[in-house]
Amino acid sequence: MSRTTGILVVIFCSLLLAVLSGPMASAQQPPNDFCAGALPITGEVNELFLTFGATTDSSLFDVGVCGFDRIFNDVWYCYTATATGTCVVSTCQNAFFDTRIAVFNGCSCPADPSNVVSCNDNCPADTVNGTSTATFDATAGSQYLICIGSASPVQFGEGSFTVSCATPCVPVVVDFDADPVGGVWTAPRTVDFEANPIGTAPFTYLWSFGELPGIPDNTSTVQKPSHTYMTPGLYSVSLDVTDGCDPPNVVAAPFFEIEITPCVQPVAAFRFSQIDFDTVAFTNQSTGSPTLTYQWNFGDPNSEILNPGANTSTFVDPFHTFSANQMAYTVWLTVTSTDPDSDWVCPPGTESEVFHSVFVTNTIPGNQPFWRGDSNQDNKVDLADVIHLLFHLFNGGHSNCRKAADVNDDAQVDVADPIYMLTYLFGGGSPPPAPFGECGPDPSDDNLTCVSFDVCD
Repeated sequence: MSRTTGILVVIFCSLLLAVLSGPMASAQQPPNDFCAGALPITGEVNELFLTFGATTDSSLFDVGVCGFDRIFNDVWYCYTATATGTCVVSTCQNAFFDTRIAVFNGCSCPADPSNVVSCNDNCPADTVNGTSTATFDATAGSQYLICIGSASPVQFGEGSFTVSCATPCVPVVVDFDADPVGGVWTAPRTVDFEANPIGTAPFTYLWSFGELPGIPDNTSTVQKPSHTYMTPGLYSVSLDVTDGCDPPNVVAAPFFEIEITPCVQPVAAFRFSQIDFDTVAFTNQSTGSPTLTYQWNFGDPNSEILNPGANTSTFVDPFHTFSANQMAYTVWLTVTSTDPDSDWVCPPGTESEVFHSVFVTNTIPGNQPFWRGDSNQDNKVDLADVIHLLFHLFNGGHSNCRKAADVNDDAQVDVADPIYMLTYLFGGGSPPPAPFGECGPDPSDDNLTCVSFDVCD
């Protein structure tokens, strides 16, 4: 043996002794040396691993699928995916020996080569150590068995591996809401907006509220902005949304028809006609938009005493029976413009007043014969007359002879008259003054009318 050969033998034996007496010789078997002992991992992983003391228990692989026959001195992990997408298991440039990786569908042991979903021998970026990277498609909630080992039965080592998953990028779809979208104008008016994107977060926003150039705060970059419009008009609002894809997608939401309409100031007007001696019909002739509401005041406080609420009305075309204790009345009509789709009302100054005098007079001169108390004109005085009188007072009924209804002869028809009649009929009170029990003229001089009294004709 030559001297050179002898030196080489000595060096080899020294290296072999170093290996046998080094970390591998004294290493304990890793707890995940076997498939059945696979360590659970999940989500985004950055894990240290070592194969010192590991044995080889991976099954033979189909060379046509993986490009190699098996993995030596392997360790095992059971990975649970937390997202659906493309996942990468990698030791690339993070280990100091030639690694191999295989990924199986499911964590059942022993690992079945027919379940291999990905495997890799060499990472293209590592031309020194031959580390590895394997890519596979994962489903959220599913499990995958990962085997990491070496390309040679005499190789052992340590390093770190990562598992990272990228969620597939879903192009963004977006629309937005506005509240309110329009209505009768009141200055100023604030509109609240909200973007509703669907896709891959995070999202960024760029709003344009349709104002003329130079108007302050015409743009916004938040998801839920508000904008105050100072003048009425038709505004086209636009929204661009950028998603979190790589590269990002920019999508424009459909334009939105915010219409703020100025209020048409209402004008209050009405006409009236007398339908009998004390009842007047009112016809509304007010104008305005979009929706008008009405408040009438008939200037007749005595009617309120007899029938609460009778002196006012919110009808479009009301009628009113005046209490007839005065000869002229002033009637007010207030008109307000509102929007039924919102709480908007026109600006101040929309209320108007129209004044008219209404004369309630005797329609037939002279002194028509009548029978006091017989208000229903059935030729007798009984409870039916009380009912007829109450209906006249509280339900808008009419009488052709108010003199007959004036039971107590006090020159007015009010609630005292049915009380007088009930006292006479059931309480032993005095009978009504003349003419009573037979037809006759009114001995009193008052302004009450008696157009006709059928019994006395």
